[in-house]
Amino acid sequence: MPRISLRRPLMALATLLLAVGGSLVPASPAQAASNGPTSGDGWVAITWYASAGGRCQGNLDYLSNYAYGLYTNAGVAVGCTFWIERSNDGGYTWPSVFYTKSLSSSSGSYSSPPVLDSPPSYLARVCFHFNVAAAAKHCSYGI
Repeated sequence: MPRISLRRPLMALATLLLAVGGSLVPASPAQAASNGPTSGDGWVAITWYASAGGRCQGNLDYLSNYAYGLYTNAGVAVGCTFWIERSNDGGYTWPSVFYTKSLSSSSGSYSSPPVLDSPPSYLARVCFHFNVAAAAKHCSYGI
């Protein structure tokens, strides 16, 4: 049976929704999504929160046994702190934290250095929280 990749259409739809979502949606809960191939290079995981004031978004891309984070604050006044977590037990615990970065509303985006995501039992995910007291943690699915 041929393998069908939905990565390109899903990424185009996600980009469109994120481009207009911050100005049209008064508030929405954090979203986590993973899409792309079921194995190998090209995995993508996204977590984001949009409101009328802006959007914080963490993307995690997987390429050649490495996970790369792209952190974005698009107008959230209180700022957002991002990081990558790695699990070595299939996602039961997430003890390892890498590349923590706080972005103000004027910071834009930041690309993290690579995190080794090998052997196959390792998973990585991108997380963030708003820079306010008792802020909830938002994380993508592990890939």
